[in-house]
Amino acid sequence: MAIWIIVRKLDLEILGHYEADAKDDTSNNRSHLHAEPQAAHIELLEELDPACLKCEMVEDEMVLSEDADKVTAKEAGVWASVRADRDARLLASDKYVLTDYPISPEDLQLVKDYRQALRDLPEELEDPSEVVWPEFPL
Repeated sequence: MAIWIIVRKLDLEILGHYEADAKDDTSNNRSHLHAEPQAAHIELLEELDPACLKCEMVEDEMVLSEDADKVTAKEAGVWASVRADRDARLLASDKYVLTDYPISPEDLQLVKDYRQALRDLPEELEDPSEVVWPEFPL
């Protein structure tokens, strides 16, 4: 099964993508094949993220390549999601470090270590898909 990228010929805007054995495969109601009459369907030959592509004309041929700006924006969104998840975990453990919360000194230290591991997490990773969340100790 190949990935096909739909590109508007007029301005080389990428309109979408789909999976099919061939570009004219109409199984599974692929109405998008006929939705844009001035579109080209280009097979994605490299293992690139279809959401991070650009199309350019090179010697009268449409060529797909990775768009660095789209890659950066996608990574920023993933990192923002990781930080939001981390912040939610910190918020959920806030009550355990309040001075009036009934907790033993040993358990309090476990919670503090957990919270520090959460704070350190984004700085220790280069790839947000490699996140391994620390387990809440109590």
